This record gives sequence, C-alpha cells and structure tokens, in this order.
Amino acid sequence: SEAQSLQSQVEEMTSQLTDAEAAILQMLQSNTYKDKLVQEMSERASLSETKLHALQVRELLACRQRHLDRDSARSGEERGGRKPPDLTALLGTINDRTADRASMPTACMPTSLLERPMPEAPPIT
Repeated sequence: SEAQSLQSQVEEMTSQLTDAEAAILQMLQSNTYKDKLVQEMSERASLSETKLHALQVRELLACRQRHLDRDSARSGEERGGRKPPDLTALLGTINDRTADRASMPTACMPTSLLERPMPEAPPIT
C-alpha cells in the first residue's frame, strides 16, 4: 500500500542516485584524462617550438657564416689575410635579441612557422 509505494519510490530514487554518481565519476575520470592529455600535448608543443627555434638559430648562424666565409674569400687581401669570425661558436651563448636585420643577407632571413597565421582549430568537445 502506501508504505510499499514509498519504499518503491525510495528504491527507484536510490537507483537513480547511484546511476548519477556513476555518471559523475565517469565524467570526472574523463576530464582528468583530457586534462593530462592537454598538458602532455602542451609540453610536446613547447618542446617542438624550442627545437624549431634552435634549428632556426643554427641555420641562421650557418648561413651568416657561409656569407662571411664567401665575403672573406673575395676580399682576403683587403683584410690582410684575417679569418672571419666563427659564428657557430655563438650558438651556446645566443639570446633572443635580434641583431640588426637590415644588414642580414636576405637568404638568411628566418622564415618561422610560428610567424604564419594559425589555422582555425576544431572546437574541443
């Protein structure tokens, strides 16, 4: 009768609550996994950007060194036989300050992927 009806409602609500708790736990685990995944992807992207920057610096220094060597070979007598500076030694101590780019040979100008506009990313679901 009424007591059985109330008991049935309590059991049904208990079942719904258990299902809701399980769904919340699953959502929490899913969000935790996604957070870890995003963190790992961010770390990998940062590492890739660092490697890309180091590669660009090495390429720029190598290009400048080739230009210095070529210019030195052309005007060796004018310099009194002095050897041009070795720019590759700067690789360990280079910082982010940009030297005057106006005097940089055009062939040595860096073309960074990071300077290009980013494509539209799909929404995260």
